Amino acid sequence: MSRRRTRAAPDWPDHRDDAPPSDDPRSLRRGLLAGASVMLLTVALLLAGPWSTQAGGTLLALGWIAAVGFGALAYRGRPPVVLTLTKLSVVLALVSLALALFLLFVGVQVREVLSGTVLFGSGGEGCTLEGDAETFAADQSIYQVAHLSRPVEAGEVVTLTMRLDGALVAEGSNPTEFAFDCLGTPLEPLDPGAYTVAVEVGSEVLAVGSFEVTPSSGEARILAIHHA
Repeated sequence: MSRRRTRAAPDWPDHRDDAPPSDDPRSLRRGLLAGASVMLLTVALLLAGPWSTQAGGTLLALGWIAAVGFGALAYRGRPPVVLTLTKLSVVLALVSLALALFLLFVGVQVREVLSGTVLFGSGGEGCTLEGDAETFAADQSIYQVAHLSRPVEAGEVVTLTMRLDGALVAEGSNPTEFAFDCLGTPLEPLDPGAYTVAVEVGSEVLAVGSFEVTPSSGEARILAIHHA
């Protein structure tokens, strides 16, 4: 005597009676959207960089793995939880990508404005400047960032000159080992006066900027007493 088997409920989305995911076009669409949303998030993160080549490659590989995994989960999963997560991930991916593109556009515009200039501040690191200013005290450290009008190629000889009230007071030249488009260097406390800094390759001026150094509080007090 044989038992009559009862039909178990399918473990795939109930978009169509007893249709497996492979035969359900909505499941395939949901899986593709889920995977694409993860890849869009990855692209947004890459655009938000900067990343080193190794870090960027690692992030891209992890994004691809996550996209395949989430896409497969969405393809085999059942609503409403997976469907809701897929919709949220798509929205988040689009917003993140739009924000990353906006920041990239703003960054390009800023670089165009700063191109060919040397800026000065009270501190900084690399090409990041802190305490942007044009006037400094004689006992104050200065950090400069040159935003070159074009990238310097490896092997080119870069010359950095400094003039005090029009007279050359410092000059240094070095061949570059790698390409770059900005240069950040610290300056020691300087004597009072008006300074001009220029970055050149041969006779081509790639960036120039000026700042002023005033007497420190102690020097100013001595000068005031002397004049009195």
